[in-house]
Amino acid sequence: MKKFFLVVSMGILVLCVAGTGSLVFAQGGGGTSGGPSGGGTSGGGSPVVLPNPLGDNSDFFALLDRFINVLTIFAAPILVALIVVAGFYYMFGGDDPGKRTTAINIIKYGIIGFIVIIFARGIAAIVQGVL
Repeated sequence: MKKFFLVVSMGILVLCVAGTGSLVFAQGGGGTSGGPSGGGTSGGGSPVVLPNPLGDNSDFFALLDRFINVLTIFAAPILVALIVVAGFYYMFGGDDPGKRTTAINIIKYGIIGFIVIIFARGIAAIVQGVL
């Protein structure tokens, strides 16, 4: 279960940082190579331009805002999945109080995490105001 949440959180992080930006790996500058001997000229083409994959505003708080937006998008379906998993734990736990406690903890911590994500934008604004 811990591995699943680790994989999901890493996937969300990768989507947030690199998923929406465009990246240009290389652009040719023109000129000729002259074959295998390398005797040609490397003409004065245009310089290679790599756009910022984080967008126009690449400061820390803009990156934090994008990360919070992605978290907000994925938080509700993850909470629903947690509640469904906790329901299965609770229903199929039978007389085992450990499984019922696990189900209650899954729901409790899922709701606490969802509330933290909802209030994350306000927390980020407070931190930005202090700094």
